[in-house]
Amino acid sequence: GFGGMMMNELFLGMIMYPGVELGKLWLSSRFPNNKSNRFRAFSVIAATTMATIFSCAAQSPWEAAKIRIQAVPGYASNCFGVVQRMAAEHGILSLWAGYVPLLWRMIFYNTAKFIVFDYFADLVFKVFPGLRGPAFKNAVTLVKGFVAGIFATFVSQPADSILTRVNQMDDEDVWTAARDIMEQKGIAGFYCGFLIRALWSAAKISLQFFCYDRIKTGLYN
Repeated sequence: GFGGMMMNELFLGMIMYPGVELGKLWLSSRFPNNKSNRFRAFSVIAATTMATIFSCAAQSPWEAAKIRIQAVPGYASNCFGVVQRMAAEHGILSLWAGYVPLLWRMIFYNTAKFIVFDYFADLVFKVFPGLRGPAFKNAVTLVKGFVAGIFATFVSQPADSILTRVNQMDDEDVWTAARDIMEQKGIAGFYCGFLIRALWSAAKISLQFFCYDRIKTGLYN
């Protein structure tokens, strides 16, 4: 599933981060200057949601390929072969069968990580004002990304579990998958594998936001 994951991350990086930043800038310009900070959370949520809609459309086939090749070893030699075989056997729309749960998962995931990333520094600087200096900027950015990754994983894990089951079972829709998980494992079934995913997401998002913050600083300065 490595190829599918890399394609997934490629489209995420190309669409999500620029989309959120441009969306926030556009929305902020719609408000009077003295009220832009008042609507800061709304701008982040709205921009993230819109960017996620487009990002998920591009990510869905590769997410489906990643899950299928993990669930059925030998299904194809690489992610491109998986996509081609799934389209041939089940129709091109099968690549977007998991779009709705992916969208819900990523809306929760992306909104949580961008909100936490935007506001966590405010909390840190309020408690530890001495960290505002440039010497601590990189460290604070990495910590913000790590915390954002853990929180984003927690709120999106149920949708991720549903998405995984939908892409593993050809004849299950979103509601059937959710019902089966609940009947078989209860609430805990929606959080299987949470710790590993949280640690992976925290490390990944920490590095992503570090690069995102560096690029923003370079562009705005």
